[in-house]
Amino acid sequence: MIDCLFVCLHGFLGKGEDWKVFKSSVRESLPKKKLEFWCPSLFTGESPLGPTTLFYEWPEKFHKELDKFSFKSCILVGYSMGGRLALSAFLSKPEKFKAAVFLSTNPLLLNAEDSHVRRNSDQLWVKKFINLEWDQLMKEWNQQAVFANESSHPQRFEKDYSRKALSQALQNWSVTEHPFSISDLTDVKTPNLWVAGAKDLKFVAILNHLKAKGVPAEFLILEDCAHRIGLSKNPELIAAISKLC
Repeated sequence: MIDCLFVCLHGFLGKGEDWKVFKSSVRESLPKKKLEFWCPSLFTGESPLGPTTLFYEWPEKFHKELDKFSFKSCILVGYSMGGRLALSAFLSKPEKFKAAVFLSTNPLLLNAEDSHVRRNSDQLWVKKFINLEWDQLMKEWNQQAVFANESSHPQRFEKDYSRKALSQALQNWSVTEHPFSISDLTDVKTPNLWVAGAKDLKFVAILNHLKAKGVPAEFLILEDCAHRIGLSKNPELIAAISKLC
């Protein structure tokens, strides 16, 4: 039986292979444990966990897939959009996990004005993901403010994705659709770790807000990192996660 199953959920425009460096780093950190990693790709158009499923319905499908594994303990790791999906699964059945890790994840409800702005932005991106030539689409995507402090951008190839699935995710899995509240987080007793890059000021502020509200979690700010954490080797992140296993 698996000692510890790591379930890793990538962000928007990501894929399961994004966790390759993370997986090898965790294995090196925990050489005596029998580890397994489940890192599904969500935007191939074929995934049972894809964005045809609405946000509030997603945890049920996730747990159905998770139950196919046999393990002693499970650690859930999610990045950005995948972090919010992970949080939805975690809050629905926290007892199934030994711990959860949320990388560059926003759990906060938007106010009415911000929700309106975000919905308009999401719809604009939906049209671009359907209609724009791929290279131009990737250029515009990486020019967003949230990626301003990244030293490089991952290569993304159109063949690896379903444009329809990406467009659906922008609508069905938008931050405007998630139902979380601070009270949901303060009631959880299962260990959870929230991580942000020091160069990602928006998400550093989110972590500080969670701390100020008394959310019972661990918080980690990674120096020299921006929004895209977990894609490259980071000893501090791996050490923090390995302690949870």
